[in-house]
Amino acid sequence: MDVPTELNLEQLRSSGQAPGEQLQPEDSSGPQGQGPAAAAAPAAAPEPDPQLVSALVGMGFSENGSKRAGGWGSTGCSMFYVLIIVELLNA
Repeated sequence: MDVPTELNLEQLRSSGQAPGEQLQPEDSSGPQGQGPAAAAAPAAAPEPDPQLVSALVGMGFSENGSKRAGGWGSTGCSMFYVLIIVELLNA
């Protein structure tokens, strides 16, 4: 396959505001003027249910993985999380 050594992206360059196009308002309330989305704090992880953690540890899963999965609301969902997500991350 012949791969070019230079890539010309000039055809993708903007030529400015198009007729009928409305520009988004500039909002400098976020860090370095990145807007409110950048200023939003990351969502906190759900607090693990001690009963779910205990049930998962009783099934033989690690305590750390069980704590990460304990916030999913049901034993079935938490067990799925431990089986798929945590075990893949530890593989």
